Amino acid sequence: MTTGISNNSSWFASITTPLSFLVLTLTFIEVVVAKMAYDLPDYRSLLIWVMVVSIPTFVGIVIGLAIWRPEALQGKRPLQAIHAEHFASDLYIALDGYLNNLESFERAEAWTTFAASMQSGNRSDVNFGEFREGVAAKILSITNVQDQKVEIRGVIQG
Repeated sequence: MTTGISNNSSWFASITTPLSFLVLTLTFIEVVVAKMAYDLPDYRSLLIWVMVVSIPTFVGIVIGLAIWRPEALQGKRPLQAIHAEHFASDLYIALDGYLNNLESFERAEAWTTFAASMQSGNRSDVNFGEFREGVAAKILSITNVQDQKVEIRGVIQG
């Protein structure tokens, strides 16, 4: 004979996203308020209204997250500015030694071309576009080429 605890551990392990946590929270609140409504007849009508209002409130929270932060419902974090700066710094460290063999104008042109290609990419994903903008800005600030008059030779696909 199995106990209820071992059976419950499998459903508890399935709570891996914020959306599943919201569903668990709603279920828990509804059960607690229903138990209180059963035990406290003087407050029963108020507690039933709390149960009724909590459902659209949670639905509104989920809809709001789906509109403004859909990645939050899946438990994913967007590429943040700090990641762009770290990536740009690492990229600069990795490539600048090879570019030091170039004349200063050519080196500045190479970094400017790279930054322009990062800024002119596909804009279908807003988070990735912000990441690319952050990388380009950090590269330009590290290399100090934004103050120089450098023309980009060649075509940058956009």
